[in-house]
This record gives sequence, C-alpha cells and structure tokens, in this order.
Amino acid sequence: MAYVTDKDPACEGSSHFSVVIIGAGVSGICMAIELLRHTPTTNFLILEKNSGLGGTWYENRYPGCACDIRSALYSLSFEQRGNWTRDYPAQKEILKYLDDVSSKWNLRRHIRFDSTVHEAHWNNQHLQWEVHVSTGDLERSMQPPYQLTTHFLVSAAGQLNIPHYPDIPGLDSFVGQQMHSARWDSTYDLAGKRIAVIGNGASAIQIIPELAKTASQLTVYQRSPKWIIPRQDRPIRRLEEVLLTWVPPARWLKRGILMRIRESLHAYITNPDYSPTQIEWIVRWMKSQLPDKPELWDTLTPRFPFGCNRILLSDDYYPVLNHKHVDLETRPIERVTATGIQVDTEQVQPFDLIVLATGFRTVDFLFSMDIYGLDGRPLRQMWKAAAQAYRGVVAEDLPNFGILYGPNTNLGHNSVIHMIEAQARYLGKLITAVIETRSQGQTLALRIRPDVLQAYNEQLQSLLSKTSWADARCSSWYKTEDGRNVHNWPKNVGQYQAELAQVQWGDFIVEGSAATSVQKRADGDSNRVRWFWMGLAAVGLMVVTMTMGVRNERAEGVSTAGGV
Repeated sequence: MAYVTDKDPACEGSSHFSVVIIGAGVSGICMAIELLRHTPTTNFLILEKNSGLGGTWYENRYPGCACDIRSALYSLSFEQRGNWTRDYPAQKEILKYLDDVSSKWNLRRHIRFDSTVHEAHWNNQHLQWEVHVSTGDLERSMQPPYQLTTHFLVSAAGQLNIPHYPDIPGLDSFVGQQMHSARWDSTYDLAGKRIAVIGNGASAIQIIPELAKTASQLTVYQRSPKWIIPRQDRPIRRLEEVLLTWVPPARWLKRGILMRIRESLHAYITNPDYSPTQIEWIVRWMKSQLPDKPELWDTLTPRFPFGCNRILLSDDYYPVLNHKHVDLETRPIERVTATGIQVDTEQVQPFDLIVLATGFRTVDFLFSMDIYGLDGRPLRQMWKAAAQAYRGVVAEDLPNFGILYGPNTNLGHNSVIHMIEAQARYLGKLITAVIETRSQGQTLALRIRPDVLQAYNEQLQSLLSKTSWADARCSSWYKTEDGRNVHNWPKNVGQYQAELAQVQWGDFIVEGSAATSVQKRADGDSNRVRWFWMGLAAVGLMVVTMTMGVRNERAEGVSTAGGV
C-alpha cells in the first residue's frame, strides 16, 4: 500500500471511507478543507497519482511556468496571504502556497500519494462506490491494484492533466532530446542547443523567452496566431507586502477591486460585438513590441474574434521574436526525421531538442479512469459524444458522485478557483446529507434527474452559441470536433456562485432507506418557493389595489370638484 505522510489512523490500512477524493491539486485541497469546515465527517481519503500534492502545479515545471491570474485571485478566499512576491506568481511559489495551506489544515494525513485510480464501480445493492487503486510510479512500475469502498466519490482530477502529443509523421524517429512541456526534464542542459518549439499557446509563450536566453538557435512552429495582451507583471514591493499581510482590509480591498475588474471583462471576451475595439489596440501594441520585424505583424494577427479561444498574457513573448537567433515558422510541418524537422520541400532543419508545447487532451474528461455508474453504465459511453454535467458537478446515472472543475465550468475572464469553491460548497451539502443518513444506520443515493440535466445543458449550449467562442473561424481546445463547447461557462462568476448556493433537492432522484426524508426536504423547498411566489403575488395585488384605490379617490375628488 502507498505511503501516507503524517499517517492518520483513519487512513492507515483502512479500506472504507465516507468520502474519497481523486486528486490532490487545487480542487482536491479545496474539497478536503470544505469537508473539515462544513461537513460532519473527517473520515475521508485523497488519492493522488503523483508523489506530491499540487496537481498541475506539481506536474508543470517547464522554464517560465507561471499563472496568468493575479495571485490575489488565484488563491482560496479563506486562505488569503499578503506575502506573494509577484502579481503573477511562478509555479514554485504557487506550489509552496498549496503546500502551506495543506500543512495548516493537516491534509497530508488524509493523502495516499503514488496512488492511481483505474476504475470505480457503483454498487447498486450497497449504494456505495468500489474504487480500484494501483500504487507506484506511473512511468515505471505499478503494484497490483487494491479496492476501497466509499459512500461518496469526488473527482478532483481537473481538465488539464493528460498531455496531448501531436500526430506528426516521424515524430517518434527523432533521436535527439524530445519533451512535452508538462513532462519537463530539468536535468537536460539547454545551453547552446538548437531548439524547436512546436506550439504557441499558453505554455509556449512562457517557455520560449526562457529558452531564448541560452539557446544558440530557437525556432517556433506556429499553426495559427493567438490574441496576446500585456501581462503587466511586477514584483510586490516591501511596503505593499507589509500592508497586505498585517492589514487584512487592505488585502480584501485589493482582491475585491481585482475581482470587479475581472468580472467586467466577461462581456468583452464573450460578446463578439466588442471585438473590433479590442483588436485595434492589441494590434497596435503588438506592432510596438516588434519594431525590428514588421514582416511578422500580419503573421501574428489572428483572423478570428478576440476571446474566441484562450486569451494569452505575456510581457516578453513578442520582444523575444526580435532576436536574430529566434525564428517564427508558420508553414505546416511535413515530417520529423531522426535529426530535425522538415517543412514543405525544404531541407531538414537540424535540432538538438524538440519541445512539444501542444497542450492537453482537453475534451476527454476523466479519460485516465473507467467510471461505471448505475447498473454498470460506463461514463465513457455516456460522454462519447460530449461530456456534460449538471452545473458541471453531477453527471447522469452516477449516484453520490461529484466533479470539481468539470464540464462547462472553465472561465475565460477570471480565476477558476472561484468556481471550484462554489462547487465544493455545493458538493459538501450533498455529502452532508449522505453522511448524516449513514450515521443513523440508513442509506441514501442521490443522482441528477435526466430531464433536469437535459434542460440545463440545452439552455447552456444555447447561451454558448451566442458567444465569441462559437465563431466557426475559431478552433480551440474548448470545443469538440463537431463544435460543441464542453469547457466554458457562458455567464460570470457571480451568477455561477448564485446558482450553486442552494441544492434544489427536487432536481435529484433519491434512493435508499432515507429517501423519504430527502423527498420531504425537496417538498419543503418546493413549498417555500410556492409560498414565496404566492407572497410576492399577494404583495403585488395589494400594491395594485392600493394604487387603484388612490386613483379612484383622486378621480372622485376631481369629479366632485368639477360639479361644484
């Protein structure tokens, strides 16, 4: 069995848990703290496939790796800190923040590292999940799997964790060094090397300026240009750090202002009508960054609306393209050979290192594990056309199963941590209902009603079809091959948080010996809604009646006065 840091009696040797969380990244950490803060159980386990916590911030260690959301927003609302060193924190600092938060809440005693979930089966008879786990290094050797059971299973595996490798002829034949940005080999000496970077997305524009510092030759292979805006990163000055650390209202004010600014950007990013104004200043700024290479201006200008794919932030990507030893190649790659890369009919350009900054398998949610729900229905089959979940957190025929950062909960304008916190609070309410009934010797299974899920997703896709993301000229990792957006949330953060603030128990099919009590809760919710609208109608009728009465009195007064 995998080791457990700060071993806890609840984890050591146990095979049953009230809650099992898959993943110890931001989502898993947030969910675990929600359990400790607001639910009646501490009997939970986190299964993490890596040897350390942090999720994407543990796995991505390429040069220049950093966040494109300011530190004041890319942090948990209940774990704010004032001693960030930069506005946009680097990977190491974010990882340390997550490590510090986990230490404060003593989460390691709940974690089994080097533990990979391969399968999970819902047991219809016992109304619980059976989770199959293997231990060991994913890329070397795995031990035989063992089984856990749990009343509630939560996936905190995230959206961006399975690297995407491009389908380029001959890629496997290259005899030099090759590495994906998410699987970086920090032992490789980059100095004086001839380097090719395939890709120009979020990871690439962070890697390229760092590689250019020591490479003898650097070639960037761009398939299509991206909209890039200034990052405006800066170090946090000492006085500001002291103020943010020791004067909490200052910290709250900064976060509030940044939140308001970010929320205001939603319309600019999602509404195609805002694009022309945005494009003008971005293009002017791009040209000012490349005074020595005007021939690149047109090549670097996208032909699709601002916001239709991920907007990138950088202060140093465009300037590095001015360097004489850095080339931008926009012709398609024909093939990779043992020694380099060939475009069109030209000779092979030799390289020592090929960097694949090609992102992740983005539309394959929960791709790395097989989930079998009610009556053995495979999630892979249910999501064959496209992943979908009610409010991004619960899926059809998966009882007592929650998803963090699931389908259609990604943002183009703000920090996804806001979404994750709302999801954790929502799932916490479902988990509380299940755990409380179990503590009373009863059983409970909650699954979303198919009609509710269908209506929700139809409305969601209708809203998404009116955004810039739906533009046919734009291909992005947000969409499936047939153009369905499975990643993004079409509204702002505040609206999402409001929609998840309360559980509508009537949205669920309830089973188990405690089903009646939950149904009464659903009926109570329905009655409260009914009484609310009846009360509102009564107040409205009263106002109308009083208004009419006043008017009648005035009319009578006028009539009487006129007859004198």
